[in-house]
Amino acid sequence: MSKGKARTILLDHSASLVEGSAAGSSWGFLYQHSTVKHPGYNIGDRVALADGRVFRYAYADTARTTGYGMMFNALVAQGYTVLAAAQEIGDMSVTVVSAVDLAEDELRGGYIVMYTGDPNNTFRGIVGNSAVSATETVTIYLDAPLHIAVTITTGSEFFYNPYAHVAELAEDWLSVAGVSVTDIATAGYCWIQTWGLIRISLHAKFGDDAGERQVVFGPNGDLRAHSAAGTANNYQHAGFIVDRTVIGTGSYALIMLQISP
Repeated sequence: MSKGKARTILLDHSASLVEGSAAGSSWGFLYQHSTVKHPGYNIGDRVALADGRVFRYAYADTARTTGYGMMFNALVAQGYTVLAAAQEIGDMSVTVVSAVDLAEDELRGGYIVMYTGDPNNTFRGIVGNSAVSATETVTIYLDAPLHIAVTITTGSEFFYNPYAHVAELAEDWLSVAGVSVTDIATAGYCWIQTWGLIRISLHAKFGDDAGERQVVFGPNGDLRAHSAAGTANNYQHAGFIVDRTVIGTGSYALIMLQISP
């Protein structure tokens, strides 16, 4: 990948859009997957449709099943480490000795925090990085200039692009990044839906009782009633039932997905 920031692409049927103007033809790419990155998109790019649905371009570390949550699968790239050099206010990069191998711009779309002591510390998006092997010094390029000078005593942590590692897994130590919209038998590049109307299978029937509307993600990425969630209802919020339901005959064809708008 080259250096850069994630984009938002707004799609409708306008002839001015690059995906084409024929009704129904411009959105098909959202349901494609490949082991090769699409040349027109980078991981983390966001597509918003006119009906409110939102998708993110991601890399799936595993095979996936349509209609299930894809989990954020990356650990922190590097924990607390002091910077390798001082940088002045206005600088657009920092350096740090990396504990991991990094390809050029592998961190694009990720984040770095520098513990500068201000209330929120210094948090920046990453637009790219130099290629290094573990124990070498990596240059990390920032999406905005430093507003506080940093020194070789300033601690830092940096993180991969969250959408560069998603997976279909079943455990209680993961959060859902979005919902897969196509089946795929192997790892690869794909689009996941993060907001808007969607049809998702449910773990068990619900919507039967008055007020039973909110849904959460179970540990395997399926949908469950909020009332049936884990201890103290701590499961991740997924959205709510859209269809009108009647006591004893719950219906749940449409869900308003609410992860990332």
